[in-house]
Amino acid sequence: MQINLHHCKAAAAELLLTLTKHQVDIALIQEPYLYKNRVAGLNDKNYTTFAASNGDKVRTCIVGKKNLNLLLLSNFSGGDITAVRMEDHSKRVTIFTSIYMPYEHPDPPGQHVELLLKEMGSTSLIIMGCDANAHHFHWGSSDTNARAISSANNTPQDEHNGP
Repeated sequence: MQINLHHCKAAAAELLLTLTKHQVDIALIQEPYLYKNRVAGLNDKNYTTFAASNGDKVRTCIVGKKNLNLLLLSNFSGGDITAVRMEDHSKRVTIFTSIYMPYEHPDPPGQHVELLLKEMGSTSLIIMGCDANAHHFHWGSSDTNARAISSANNTPQDEHNGP
């Protein structure tokens, strides 16, 4: 599951209920509810919350079932990216990442993602959940912002929608 909670306490509580009700294994979360710059509202006896700040504001986390073999990859994690490693019973490795791309930064968190792909990409399955803060009418937004322009230019165009 992937979700942006917009720092909302009620959304965190609803997410926790949904995780439990639907037996979700892993949730990739952007903009979690924070209390004193720590992820809050996602505590449960069946789940573990992973987040790293490195002194930055925490804008991502990952929640996973406690019975999964999950480990925070702190060298690939920071305020805008959380990465965890999961090894299953057959020793297959999957990397899960939750990424937040603040609009005010041109290419965040590029270096963490590049390092992760370089070091783990050839030996692991990598699953990324992201809030890119890119708005474009092609994707159902009511506006278009600069972050979406380069992506939209690579999208097939419709003569009625313009460039």
